This record gives sequence, structure tokens and C-alpha cells, in this order.
Amino acid sequence: AHALSLGYSLIFNKVQTSVRNIYSFVDKFQYFFGHKINANLYVTPGGHHQGFDAHFDWMDVLAIQISGCKRWRIYSPQLVKFPKQ
Repeated sequence: AHALSLGYSLIFNKVQTSVRNIYSFVDKFQYFFGHKINANLYVTPGGHHQGFDAHFDWMDVLAIQISGCKRWRIYSPQLVKFPKQ
């Protein structure tokens, strides 16, 4: 709770492993799509806070906002050059 009061976001990865209702939801999606799926939970305090700066995700994402309001911005795809390793 202290971290939220300072403006930090809380991130819970793979919540389906500890919340039965989310497990059931994820299990149905996995069956339908035929792929492994993880459910992550992000809690960000209200006001002008944001969990992340503008970024891209390397995997497909379905975002479901269940509380509060936010202006979501979706940008046109950009060519991204990855560094050579």
C-alpha cells in the first residue's frame, strides 16, 4: 500500500496460479486458442500516474481494464531495429 501511495504500480504475474476464477478464465482461453496463456494483473494508483511509458509488447496482449479510467493510446506500427547480439 505504501508503494501505491508513492505512485508506484504493483505487478502480479501469472495470477491464474493463485486465483481460481482467473485460472478458469485462462483455461477456457487456452483451450479455445490452443496456446499457453498467462494472466498478469497491474494495479496503478489514480491521478496522473501511469504504469509504463510508451512501449511495445513482444507478445500478443489482451488488456481488460476493470476499474477507473484511462486514455489508451495505440500507435501505428513502427519499424524497430534490434541490436545485434
